[in-house]
Amino acid sequence: MATITINHNTPNLFEKIPDGFLKKWQEIADLIANIMEVPAALIMKTENEMMEVFTSSNTGNNSYKVGDKEHWYGLYCETVIKTQKKLRIPNAPVSYTHLTLPTKRIV
Repeated sequence: MATITINHNTPNLFEKIPDGFLKKWQEIADLIANIMEVPAALIMKTENEMMEVFTSSNTGNNSYKVGDKEHWYGLYCETVIKTQKKLRIPNAPVSYTHLTLPTKRIV
């Protein structure tokens, strides 16, 4: 899975994003999923301790839907949010066993 996180604590900001931007972000998520050959590419937004799927790739095995939410503590995304740096994980089960991928424990 590939994830891009948008970090902002003003929910109304997201309602003001032009449709053209949303369409391009959808195209980017679809492109990333296809190029990386992953079941899902997500663009996430954060509010407090929750992450929400803002854009989800239109790929066959993608179980994530726009609006799905979960706590981000302990996820790979938490590291990216806290450090504001890219996180490259060549072999997650070996390199980062203490972190987890988002699962379908969505609230």
